[in-house]
Amino acid sequence: MSILTPNKPCKKCGGIERHNNGRCAQCSAYAGRKYRESNRDKVKERKRLYRIRNIEKVKAGILDWLSKNKERVEENRRIWRKNNPEKVRAQNARDHAARREEEKEYSKKWRLDNPEKVKAQRDKYWTENHDKAIEKTHRRRARIAGNGGDYTAKEWQDLVDLCENKCLCCGRNDIKITVDHIVPISMGGRNDIDNIQPLCKSCNSTKGAKTIDYRPHTKTARNL
Repeated sequence: MSILTPNKPCKKCGGIERHNNGRCAQCSAYAGRKYRESNRDKVKERKRLYRIRNIEKVKAGILDWLSKNKERVEENRRIWRKNNPEKVRAQNARDHAARREEEKEYSKKWRLDNPEKVKAQRDKYWTENHDKAIEKTHRRRARIAGNGGDYTAKEWQDLVDLCENKCLCCGRNDIKITVDHIVPISMGGRNDIDNIQPLCKSCNSTKGAKTIDYRPHTKTARNL
């Protein structure tokens, strides 16, 4: 705190503002600036030690200043974002990646903590999306074999409808129809709809790894 002594101006600068100890406030401020300019490393280290020893006090001071200068802080942030678009994009990317990692960790922990719920959800999904389950199984097998190819649930359903929901081998339509690859995946067949025919589970198992085309548009069933 300073006091004014208009009847005793400073002999060096002529200032009339003095500290309680009698020293000129202006001369003291000048001397302080000169010292800080000449001893930057010492001042920096002293501030660092102060922050370490008074970390809670420093945090409280920062929060207090931020709460009292919200408009100034927001304006400074706006100006900084405008002048540093690359850094802003990089920070957003880091934040997005961090959030995704947090979500992954949360999901992983939830699955580990709730195995029964996970199984129930998975069973419900594949029960309600049986055709997609078939697609997934055969895509995986095709990828493993390196054969390639793909088909959709709609293509499969259209093929089953075309064949009147019958097994092309035994002709039954009162049993479950399954996907059969005319040229088996294990023999290099592609996972395309053109290489697929509907067979019942029994006929599919009997056919095994043989190449047999039961489709009606072929002249005869071929056993290669």
